[in-house]
Amino acid sequence: MYFIDMKYFLIILTIKITNICVFAQSSFLFKETLPVEVKENSFFDEEYFGKYQGDKQEVYYEINKEGICTVSTMYTFISKEQVRETSRYKVKGDYLFGVVNNDSVLCHFEDDKYYFKIEIKKYLSKEEVSIKKWKKNKFIVNFIEDGGFSPSIFEFSNKQLIVQHFNYSENEKFSFINNKETITKEGSLTIYLNPTKQESKIILDKNYFDKSLVYNRL
Repeated sequence: MYFIDMKYFLIILTIKITNICVFAQSSFLFKETLPVEVKENSFFDEEYFGKYQGDKQEVYYEINKEGICTVSTMYTFISKEQVRETSRYKVKGDYLFGVVNNDSVLCHFEDDKYYFKIEIKKYLSKEEVSIKKWKKNKFIVNFIEDGGFSPSIFEFSNKQLIVQHFNYSENEKFSFINNKETITKEGSLTIYLNPTKQESKIILDKNYFDKSLVYNRL
């Protein structure tokens, strides 16, 4: 019969518990959309419609009556042989036809390939975001994640779109919010915050958001 040293057993148990605590990362989402006092979803005002792009970012936002659209750029190519063997594609000067319906794209020929870029649009549907007007030129875009919401501030000012995403420090507990629900899934903790009107105001007024990302109107 084998006997385990109790001291050794306790050390191993402590290490295991410590590892569980380390790897059980906590993340925070909101149970309801912010700001909680605004009950109705809204759209962006027409004066803010347009395309907004950052200086060093390939992805830009398009704001219109449908809501928010993200537009990204994909770089690709098609071989000279493919163009020659199919009637779908045609090249006229520096333009390639057949890639985009009823339109052409600017292309560059090199090493028997036509290089070009196309824009990929993705509209954020009602199943993905909920938009609420917060102030005259500020909106809260609530992104739907894991049964909760992650808010971002969209501010329009001087032909710019200024975006701040919800963020918090590693040690943040949101102790000022009384109503919380914790769910453990696959070793990670998700804490759903359900703030009151006053607690919601603290979230939006305090520094619980990333540094500003600035997009200029095109």
